[in-house]
Amino acid sequence: MSRRRLALLLLGLVGLTGCWDFRGLDQRAFAIMIGIDRLPDDRWRVSVQMH
Repeated sequence: MSRRRLALLLLGLVGLTGCWDFRGLDQRAFAIMIGIDRLPDDRWRVSVQMH
């Protein structure tokens, strides 16, 4: 298979994937703040604020 045909095939496959699993920005969660604290007993606490 020539490189040109392979490139066209790959471009076609990318176009066929579509948007079947599309999720809008209002349906997603974003980490807007992340905090890492060291506890007295040498453990770590990770806090995440989602929006």
